[in-house]
Amino acid sequence: MKRKATAPPDSAAVRDERFMREALALAQDRLGFTTPNPSVGCVIVRGGRVVGRGVTGDGGRPHGETVALANAGALARGATAYVSFEPCAHFGKTPPCANALVEARVKRVVIGCVDPDPRVSGNGIAILKRAKLAVTTGVLEDEALRLNEGFITRTTLGRPMGILKLAMSMDGRIAAASGDSRWISS
Repeated sequence: MKRKATAPPDSAAVRDERFMREALALAQDRLGFTTPNPSVGCVIVRGGRVVGRGVTGDGGRPHGETVALANAGALARGATAYVSFEPCAHFGKTPPCANALVEARVKRVVIGCVDPDPRVSGNGIAILKRAKLAVTTGVLEDEALRLNEGFITRTTLGRPMGILKLAMSMDGRIAAASGDSRWISS
């Protein structure tokens, strides 16, 4: 009986997922505090060791990539950057993070998902590729998209994302038929 081949524990794909999970965890911790920007986690890895971590700050600044690059310092040169969301590519209140990654001379960038913002969408990746950096996209993409679902809904549909949790009786009501209000849940 043949055994199914599995990836060795230290394969590139396994390593990419491991460090992307760390970048996503950083972003998850700041979710809700980074508006109007997405919550972005970034982990800089050199020689299999994390040398820098960063996450988007309150109100969207500073961006996660610039925090991680500052944290890594000179060790970012030749390293791999794991970024939960495509690095920005436009000049706003800060310069593009894609440019910062190029200037820091990282050699590879692993991205969770593409940013749907028309000012960025694919442009951050294009900046990295023009600078001859190796780029891998879509690592844990579903998790990265789900993490910033609110930002993506606002950007693509022009409305906020809302979640409603409602306690109802078995007949689908929130009050008795007579209009008398009664506790339905604790």
